[in-house]
Amino acid sequence: MNRELLSTDKGKTEDEQPSKVIEDIIDKFREGEWKEVLGKESIGGNAGPNRSAVNAFIDRETGRIAIFGNVQDLPEEITSNPDYIEASFIYNYGNSFERIANKNIDIDIEPEFFEKVIAPGASKEALENLRRALVIFGQRYIDSQKGS
Repeated sequence: MNRELLSTDKGKTEDEQPSKVIEDIIDKFREGEWKEVLGKESIGGNAGPNRSAVNAFIDRETGRIAIFGNVQDLPEEITSNPDYIEASFIYNYGNSFERIANKNIDIDIEPEFFEKVIAPGASKEALENLRRALVIFGQRYIDSQKGS
């Protein structure tokens, strides 16, 4: 498997041991709470065709996910905490449909369940941690489906 396509601008590859923060972010996605939020969202609209937004509150400096959900459904101690900001993870159903239809997945292409993260006010470190976590999460999911 060619990991060069998964390298960061700093020359690190996703094969390197992820930091504790990145593993924490991956664990939040592995827990699956985001799927419940995704299931309540409409497809299309502001997120774009074949896309939905999964909202969350994240630590503005590290990107650690505090909780998934829409602001009106979350506890005030989270939404009013100045250390947290709202983030939207844009889920691309199109990529999922292509993966289901094509059993011979070409893993040389970077996995992109989430097309992008919108997090106004997040630090560069937070955005990079989220990016790396989502790439690793997607790769681990694909590997588990292929029996790797």
